[in-house]
Amino acid sequence: MNEELIEKAQQAYDSGHYDQAVALMEEVYLKNKNFHNNYYLFKFLKKDQKWIEAVTVANEYLNEYIQNDDYFYQYFDCRLHAGDILGCFELLNRLDPYLNSIERQTLAKKIKSYPSYLSKKQQELKQETLRKLKYLGGFSVREQREILNNIKLLNPQELFLNCKTVFLDKDVPCVVRMSLLNTLRKVSNNQVKVLNLFNEVIQVDLSTLAPIEKFPIYVKIRQQILDSKEIAEPLKLRVFSEAKMKLFTIYPEITKIDQSELLEIALTRRQNLSAKGKILCSKIDEEIDRINDFKI
Repeated sequence: MNEELIEKAQQAYDSGHYDQAVALMEEVYLKNKNFHNNYYLFKFLKKDQKWIEAVTVANEYLNEYIQNDDYFYQYFDCRLHAGDILGCFELLNRLDPYLNSIERQTLAKKIKSYPSYLSKKQQELKQETLRKLKYLGGFSVREQREILNNIKLLNPQELFLNCKTVFLDKDVPCVVRMSLLNTLRKVSNNQVKVLNLFNEVIQVDLSTLAPIEKFPIYVKIRQQILDSKEIAEPLKLRVFSEAKMKLFTIYPEITKIDQSELLEIALTRRQNLSAKGKILCSKIDEEIDRINDFKI
């Protein structure tokens, strides 16, 4: 049955009926998920210029694409067309130690010419994002979220230069500032000044800044929530997301806070807090209230 569908999908593809080819191959892939079927679905989506959908599909087998130069170059091109410029720079940073000179040169050439991959609409959206990013604090939290969703269109230098004022803007919620700091960390080794939870300006070296997931307290909180018998299974991811957001309010100074108190704050156990811990908890809650359902 799958073989017949694949054959029909290939015939549709060869005839230029790419929508039909995609629909048939999606049916095949849902019935039998493997790299072979993934690649053909990716190939058909790419030909139909459904760049974002193609990248999403390929991400399910990203390691397999990385292991084959031809497949990976196709994936990289597709991700550039999808407008995820920042993600491509981040991916190159992660893979750089494992690339040979030819691969490094090929990918560097592709990413250097990234503007040619963007459509006119993407180019216009990029310019609009650059204009708005500098004045992020002047927008509502909902609008800030929309603007930040589009920073993937920027290259690392553009993001760095246009985030400087954002990091010092008290009208931008602390969680938003620190979430943005975490994004910049992945693509930049610069030093930046950031306004922390206590309205103090701190100097942050991005080259040594660890991701929040690497902090022991993050691991401990996650494990306690997942192992908890008191939290209903369907609610655990939501509770963990809320706890993570609380950690982001004090990122990157997590280790400067009493870890036992931080654990209680993250897990909303106020009764065990000291007077100082209750003040910190109230401060964090105020920041969380500013952003409502902002996702990180």
